[in-house]
Amino acid sequence: MFNSCLRRIYVSLEWIMPLVSGLCGSPGSLGKGNTSCMILIPRNLRFLKKQVRYHRLSSLSEILIAKFPVTTIMAHKRNTRDEVPQDSGSEAEEVLAKRFGGLHTGTWVDRLPSSWIPYVQLARLSPPVPVLLIYFPHLFGIALNAVARQPPLSEVLRISLLLLGGSFFLSNAIHGWNDLIDAPIDKLIPRTRNRPIPRGAISPTAALYFTISQAIGAALFLFLLPYDTALCTIPSVVSHTYYPFAKRHTYFPQVVLAVSLQWAIMVGNSAMGGQWTDKPALYLFLGAMLWTVIYDTRCSLEDGESQFCGY
Repeated sequence: MFNSCLRRIYVSLEWIMPLVSGLCGSPGSLGKGNTSCMILIPRNLRFLKKQVRYHRLSSLSEILIAKFPVTTIMAHKRNTRDEVPQDSGSEAEEVLAKRFGGLHTGTWVDRLPSSWIPYVQLARLSPPVPVLLIYFPHLFGIALNAVARQPPLSEVLRISLLLLGGSFFLSNAIHGWNDLIDAPIDKLIPRTRNRPIPRGAISPTAALYFTISQAIGAALFLFLLPYDTALCTIPSVVSHTYYPFAKRHTYFPQVVLAVSLQWAIMVGNSAMGGQWTDKPALYLFLGAMLWTVIYDTRCSLEDGESQFCGY
């Protein structure tokens, strides 16, 4: 009877579980008690915490997973394109290595000098999805301002190209920084232990120099943009720098990641002459931030204990 009721509760609240998980727990909190999480759980659900208090789990979603294995709960999602088959070990390892593990080669990467390939892997340039994740919010800010102000097309294209160049170097810098800080942890996680720094292809010193050089490259583009835009990048720089530590210090690293990625909307708006107080840009930023929290939390929930999402 109890199991049946608990299952119904999970099904009815499944759509908010990833958000609750992201607010209540972080990857570094697994296996530890988390009493601060309780303020975020509705009063009528707190009894769930008590039912498994000896498990010392860190969030409501983990409590439910303790009762119902994730393979059962997520059974209706088995055909999604991101799933890795459970019964094909070598294939699963290959897919994870390409997506997260820092071993991705092929296509144009194989044509580069061998000494360059670890840096391409460090920057996640193959495929270049991270660059697009950094650039698209800038582009959204540009588009929002362009619709309101109707500037010349040449100005829109110029700002778009400048922010594309800056996004490229920024993406390289933040991934280098993230892997440098996370290297001791990455060594312990199967899907990340083959990244360039943990496997020894790049030394920590070389990774630091690479990160600094890419950060300087991104900063140079600010000289071609309005002064207010340079000031507008400060929250983004601070959040990108702190994000690797947020996984250790907070129960909501997804929020830090969301600010890191989506503040670029405000930067794009500012580059087109907008102000920080423009309400449409602020609303778009908040909506995009919430979306980032949701998808990154779902990533954390599905990856389980060996999960360090985000970069």
